[in-house]
Amino acid sequence: MNIWVPEKHNGSVMVWIFGGGFFSGSPSLDLYNGTALAVLKETIVVNINYRVFLEYFRLGPFGFLYLGEMSSAPGNMGLLDQQVALQWVHKHISSFGGDPSKVTLFGESAGSASVTAHLAAPYSYPYFSRIIGNSGSIMNSWATKTPEAMFNLSMKLAERVNCTKKGFDEDAVHLCLTSLPASVIQKAADEVTSETSLPMTFGFVPISADRNFFKGNVFDRLRNGNIKKNVDVILGTVKDEGTYWLPYYLSEYGFSFNHTLPPNGRRNKAMITRTQYRKSVQTFMPYFGESPLVENALLYTYENVSNRADMELNLRDGVGRFIGDYFFTCDVIDFADVISRIIKGPVYMYYLTMRSSANPWPKWMGVMHGYEIEYEFGQPILRPELYDQTRLKTERSFSKYVMRLWMNFANTGNPEKRWPKYNVKGRKTLVLGEKSTNGTPKIIFDVDGPNCRLLEEAKSYAGNGTMQILTVLPTALFAAVVAGNTINTTTLFSKNTVITDLGKIQGVAQIFDGKRVTAFLGVPYARPPINKRRFTEPVMIRPWAGVLDATKPSPACYLTMDATFPNFTGAEMWNPQNGITEDCLKMNIWVPEKHNGSVMVWIFGGGFFSGSPSLDLYNGTALAVLKETIVVNINYRYGHYLALPFHDKNTVGDTCSPIGSSSVKVTMKFMQMQRNSLNAMVIGSFGGDPSKVTLFGESAGSASVTAHLAAPYSYPYFSRIIGNSGSIMNSWATKTPEAMFNLSMKLAERVNCTKKGFDEDAVHLCLTSLPASVIQEAADNVTYETSLPMTFGFVPISADRNFFKGDVFDRLRDGKIKKDVDVILGTVKDEGTYWLPYYLSEYGFSFNHTLPANDTRNEALITRPYFRTQYRKSIQTFIPYFEGSALVENALLYRYQNFSNNATIKLNLRDGVGRFIGDYFFTCSVIDFADIISRIINGHLYMYYLTMRSSANPWPKWMGVMHGYEIEYEFGQPFLRPELYDKDYLETEQRFSKYVIRLWMNFANTGVPGKSWPKYDVNGRKTLVLGEKSTNRTRDIIFDVDGPNCRLLEEAKAHAGHGFTLKKYIERKLKKQKT
Repeated sequence: MNIWVPEKHNGSVMVWIFGGGFFSGSPSLDLYNGTALAVLKETIVVNINYRVFLEYFRLGPFGFLYLGEMSSAPGNMGLLDQQVALQWVHKHISSFGGDPSKVTLFGESAGSASVTAHLAAPYSYPYFSRIIGNSGSIMNSWATKTPEAMFNLSMKLAERVNCTKKGFDEDAVHLCLTSLPASVIQKAADEVTSETSLPMTFGFVPISADRNFFKGNVFDRLRNGNIKKNVDVILGTVKDEGTYWLPYYLSEYGFSFNHTLPPNGRRNKAMITRTQYRKSVQTFMPYFGESPLVENALLYTYENVSNRADMELNLRDGVGRFIGDYFFTCDVIDFADVISRIIKGPVYMYYLTMRSSANPWPKWMGVMHGYEIEYEFGQPILRPELYDQTRLKTERSFSKYVMRLWMNFANTGNPEKRWPKYNVKGRKTLVLGEKSTNGTPKIIFDVDGPNCRLLEEAKSYAGNGTMQILTVLPTALFAAVVAGNTINTTTLFSKNTVITDLGKIQGVAQIFDGKRVTAFLGVPYARPPINKRRFTEPVMIRPWAGVLDATKPSPACYLTMDATFPNFTGAEMWNPQNGITEDCLKMNIWVPEKHNGSVMVWIFGGGFFSGSPSLDLYNGTALAVLKETIVVNINYRYGHYLALPFHDKNTVGDTCSPIGSSSVKVTMKFMQMQRNSLNAMVIGSFGGDPSKVTLFGESAGSASVTAHLAAPYSYPYFSRIIGNSGSIMNSWATKTPEAMFNLSMKLAERVNCTKKGFDEDAVHLCLTSLPASVIQEAADNVTYETSLPMTFGFVPISADRNFFKGDVFDRLRDGKIKKDVDVILGTVKDEGTYWLPYYLSEYGFSFNHTLPANDTRNEALITRPYFRTQYRKSIQTFIPYFEGSALVENALLYRYQNFSNNATIKLNLRDGVGRFIGDYFFTCSVIDFADIISRIINGHLYMYYLTMRSSANPWPKWMGVMHGYEIEYEFGQPFLRPELYDKDYLETEQRFSKYVIRLWMNFANTGVPGKSWPKYDVNGRKTLVLGEKSTNRTRDIIFDVDGPNCRLLEEAKAHAGHGFTLKKYIERKLKKQKT
C-alpha cells in the first residue's frame, strides 16, 4: 500500500481501492497520488494493492481463479487481499496518527464493486465505517460470476496450458498451474477470456458465493439483509459511462479511434450509419437471449436519446448511453435501491456532469467513465499543466468542492446539508457539475429511470422472469465435476480417434501425396515433471477421462533459444516455434492409413541442451506415408533438467540417474501399450508391431539411441537402431557422476541453494521452488564458465543405478549390452564446420548472417600457419583436451594444414580446422563405437558416410555436408517443403530422399537395408557412401573412413592420458580401472 500522512490531520483515513475490471490496475498511478487530498482535507490517504486477474499469482494463491471451495484456489483471493490490507490499516493506522473508527473506503468501477463487496463480507465489517462508490457495485453484471461459471473458466484455462491431463482434479490442476511461468498463464488467460466472454464481460472476477470472504452468497445476503448496517454510503455515476468502451468493443461499427490524429478531428467523430447503430446494439443481444423483441425495443429507445438534429450524432450517442446504462448506471441505482432499505446510515447519490479539460479523448465522448477520479484526488492542483488554462480556476474550484464533500462525509457521515438522502421512492440525486462551484446545488430525480426500467424488463423477459444473465448461468461441466463424474470435454470424431489403455486420443487428419495420415500431436507419456518431480525420474502418465486433444505439436522442454544469428534460417531452424515449458514429456505420432506395423521412433539431438520433437524438420508425415510406417517423435528433458544427480533414496551409494534417458525409456513402455486400434473403417490398427520398433536419432539423439543398448530396462522396447553422427562414446555425450555432481552443485550455489551446505535434499527442495527461468540462466552461466568448447554442460552421467544400472563403459567393456539388435551408424562428410562460427569466430570464422551466405566476406579465409595465426589459435583452442601437450599440438597442426589438398593455402587451413573438429568430436568416436559393438552384438551392423549437400542448406557452400543436414532426407523434406530447394536440383534431391527412406525402411522391416550394402566389421570397416551417385544406383564402398586421422587422434589422447583412452579401456587393452 501507499500511505500519505499530512503534517496536520484529524485522524480520518481514506482508503482507496482502484478499478480496472479486475484484470488491470495499480495503486500507484499518477492519477491516484494522494498528496493533494491528504493536505487539502487534512486526512490520511491509503491506496491498497490487490491481486487482479492472474498477473501476480506466482506470489501466492490465485487472485480470482477458482478450483472449488475446498481447493487450494478457493476464489476471491483478490478480495481477501483487500481484507487483509484493511485489517492492517485497522491495527496499525494509529501509529500514523489515524483513527481506526474513522476509516472510509472509496473506489471506482471494479474498485467500487470491491468497496461495496465489503458491505457483505462479515470479516470486513470492523475495518470501516463509511464507503464511497464511483460507477460500480457488486451488483454490476461484470462484477461477479457464479462459482460454477468461474470454475468452468478456470478449468478452460487449465486445459489450455495442459494442466488437466489427470482430469479435473483440483489439487493436480493447482499444482500444475503454480509451476508454470506467469507469462504462459497470462497469455492463456487472455485467450480463454477472449474466446468465452461477451463484450463487457471480464474474465476472472470475484465469485458470488464462497466460504472465506462472503461466507455465503452475496446476493442471498443482500436479499436477506445480512450486510453491514451501521454504515454511511455515497454512490454515483458519471454522465457518459459508456463512451470509453466504444473504441475497444465496437471499432468495426464506426467507433474506431485513430490516436495519431487530433482527437476532435472529423475522422474521430464516429458519425455512424443506421446499420452500424443496429449492429452495435446487436453486439450485446446475447445478454438478452437474442430476443428480437428486446432488440427492437432497445433500438427504438436509444436512437434519439440525445435529441440532436443530426441523426448520426443521435445514433452515436445512443450506443454510448445504452452501454453506460446497462453496464454501469442502472446497476448502481439498483444497488442503491437495495441497500437503502437495509442499512441504518444514510445513502447519498450523485450524478457527475463535469468534463475535464485534461481529458484527451474526443469531446463528443463527454464525461467519461473514470474521469471523476482526478477531481477526488486534486489533480487540477497537482498537475495544472494538464488542463486548459482558461478553465483551470474553475476545475480547481470543482476539485476542492468534491474533496470537501468527501471529507465532510468521512468526518460526519453527511457530505452537505443541501444534499438530500437517497431512497427508493424519490431517488433524489445531486448533480456534480460546473454550476456546483457557484454554490448552486442541482437535484434531479430518478436518474435514467425510464431507460433502467426498460432494461430491467428486458432482462426479466430474457431470463424468464429470473433476471439471470448469461454470464452467470451454471454449467454442466461444473455439475459433473462436483458430482464426481467423468466428463468428456472434446467432441469425439471417430475417424481421427484412437482408443488406448490410457484413454481416447483425438488426432488430426492430414493428406500427403493423395494419401491420408492421422497425426496425434502432443500426446503425454509421463506425468508433468514439475515441482518436486522437476529433477526426478519420469512417472508413467495416468489414464485420463474423456478424449485427449492431440491436435497441437508437443512444446519444447525448457531451454535457452539460440540467438546468435537472429532470423537466419540456418540457426532458427533448430529453435522450437511452439513454446517452451517444463510440462513437456509428450510425443507426436503419425499414423498413415496404410502401414505394415513397423514403428520408427525419433530421438532428436541438440547437445542435450536444446531441441524439440516438433521442429518442422522432423515432420513425420512424408516418412509415414511414403514408407507405410508409424512415426513417433518423442520429447525428453535436457540440460540441467536431464542430469541433475540427486541420489536414489531407495539404494545405498552415490549413483545417480540420467533422467532424460529415463524419459525415453518410459516412452518406449508407453509405445508398447499402444496395441489398440483406430476405427477400422478409416485407418485400421494404430498399435504397431512391438517386435518392429526401430529407434533413430541424430547427434545427441544418436547418443541417446546407442545409450539404450546399455540400458537393461530398455531392451524389450526396440529391435533395431539407426544412429546419425553420434554415440554414447562421443566425448560430449557423458560425464562421470562426480563431474556432474560438482557442476550441479555449482549451479545450486549460483542460485543460493547451498545456504544449508551441500545437503542434497535441501538443495533439491530449493531448486524445485525456483522459477525455471532463474535456473536456466544460472545453468547457462555455469556451463559457459566451466566447459571447454564442444563440451556441453549438463549431459547424461556415465554410471547410475536406474538407467545403465552400472557404468555404461564397463557394460561395453564386458559385453553386457543388448545383443539381439541390428544397427546402422554413420556420419556426414563435414561434421565440424557447423561449429566454427559458434566457437571460433574470433579466429577468422565469423559469419555475417545479414550478408549473402556465399559473399566473399563469409568465406573464412584464415591466415598462414605461423605463430599466433588464426589457424594455430583455432587448433590451440582444443589443446586442453590433450592436457596442453605441445607434441600433440604440433602433430595436429601439421596433419590438418593440407587436409583438403586445395591449391590455395587459406582454403586448406580453413577446411583443416573443420575436419579436425569433425574427426575428434564426431566421426572417430562413432567409428570407435562401431568397432566395439561389432564384436558384441548378434545382429547386423552397417556404416554409411553421407556426402550429399542439400540445396536448401542456407550456410556458405564451403561448409559442405554439415552436421545435421542428413535429417531432411530421412524425413522427406524435399517432398514436404519443395519450395526450399533449388528447383533445378529438386528432382535429384527427391530421388535421394526416397532412396534413404527406402534403405531405412528395409532395415526397419528386415534388418537388412539393401543387398549391396556390406556389413561392417572391425577388419574391413566397409562403409557405404550415400551421395548424389546413389540416385543413379551407383554404390560406392569405402574402407576405413578417416582411419589415419582417427588413429592419430587416438594416439594423441593416449599420450595426453598417460596411455589411457576410453577405447583402449573398453577393448580391454588396459586393466579395469575407474574412468
